[in-house]
Amino acid sequence: MMRFRGLNKLQSRILQLLLVFIIPVISCHGQSNSAADNPGPKLTIAHDTIDYGIIPRNSNPYRYIKFTNTGNEPFILSVFGDVVVPVEYPHKPIQPGESGEIKISYPTNRVGPFMNFIGVNYNTNPTPKIIYVKGWVLHAGVDSAKGK
Repeated sequence: MMRFRGLNKLQSRILQLLLVFIIPVISCHGQSNSAADNPGPKLTIAHDTIDYGIIPRNSNPYRYIKFTNTGNEPFILSVFGDVVVPVEYPHKPIQPGESGEIKISYPTNRVGPFMNFIGVNYNTNPTPKIIYVKGWVLHAGVDSAKGK
């Protein structure tokens, strides 16, 4: 352990604890994450999981993810993800308070369980929001209510 010159062992230990635990807490105390303190766009997504549930083969492949710009500046979306799940999304700037939707399409001709993801990024946030897409496509002739 590091020892400070001119201090005894107990005083040195107390100073070390202050430096390690107390000072970082004090420096972060005045920070806030409210929209008024952090101007800019903010992406709010209704759900982080799209669950197709148990569906028959070749059923409706489309689902929609609704989002809103709850910040105070416009943003531009970029969406990326698994090759299996094609997406359509607005390429124009989304103004503050404006809502929109991302259209996803899972190929329901593929039989069996699936779990994929879509990443949603926007122009000022380096961390994408991950949305999971999951479900189970049954063979033709199988009753989806019974699962057999």
